[in-house]
Amino acid sequence: MQVRPFSEADVADFLAYQGLPAVRRYQPGEAMTAEQASAFVAEQARQDATRRGVWHGRAVELVAERRVIGDVGLWVPASRRRPAVADLGFQIDPQYQGRGYALEALEAFLPVAVRDFTLDRITASCHDDNRSSWRLMERLGMRLCRRSNGEREYTLDLH
Repeated sequence: MQVRPFSEADVADFLAYQGLPAVRRYQPGEAMTAEQASAFVAEQARQDATRRGVWHGRAVELVAERRVIGDVGLWVPASRRRPAVADLGFQIDPQYQGRGYALEALEAFLPVAVRDFTLDRITASCHDDNRSSWRLMERLGMRLCRRSNGEREYTLDLH
């Protein structure tokens, strides 16, 4: 497994998993159309890795299968104000969930992102019913800081 920048060759894999009902269940909005997915992947593929004020998504690829099975990313605010806080997101194709790929991907991705953006804190949220996501956040060392309206909000203080 590797975490890497998206390439335009990833569109079909991305489109296949991001629209699955099991993935969409806890995601806001509708699944992307083929055109939207293509635009998103192209934007991520050419994005400056140090640009602020944008989503920084990375593909999670099973190298042996040459297949993208998910993605991880951070919303890094444009402001350089301290403390520097970024919002975490992730999604994995359901047929690959429960095998530790999300944890492995985030453990590879987060240290690089923290270094590149000199982050002080990472936040994430998930639905109360999304047990696998909140357990993953807890395994990453994030702590539950609030529960409200069926959502759990987590933080990871880095210093």
